[in-house]
Amino acid sequence: MPDSAKKPPEAAKPSDNSGCGAVGFCLLLLFYFAATFIPPHLDPEKADIEKTTESRDTIVKFLAKPFPTAEIQLKQLGSFSLEVWIQKKDFESVSYLERRSALKAVGKGWCDLYGGWMLPTVAVRDAKSGKELAAYHCLFHNTTMGEE
Repeated sequence: MPDSAKKPPEAAKPSDNSGCGAVGFCLLLLFYFAATFIPPHLDPEKADIEKTTESRDTIVKFLAKPFPTAEIQLKQLGSFSLEVWIQKKDFESVSYLERRSALKAVGKGWCDLYGGWMLPTVAVRDAKSGKELAAYHCLFHNTTMGEE
């Protein structure tokens, strides 16, 4: 009997690495969002606080114009996010448009100076309840007001 015919070896199949690229992109995206959204909840570095002292003083003076009777306090968070603490009654004592304009001016100025890749947020909070009254988001350069 003739020798059984051997099958020729199969050619190596090209590997499909497209999944690796997608997984790598997803991991990179996940890392970016974690680096963007977690640091604001951490305490800022001492050097970052010192770097922004003059800007924070300027913001308090600027906000004293539309809110002359309000006690305004600032708290800097990680990744250069900023909280403006003010009594809700003082914040709402001026017109909606004036509040929005003041927050936009403060937020845009802060983001221009310290925005960078961390995309900070400037939030206005009620000094009594801690609820967010308004915010300026550096990511899209937009202002949100209370119950919008």
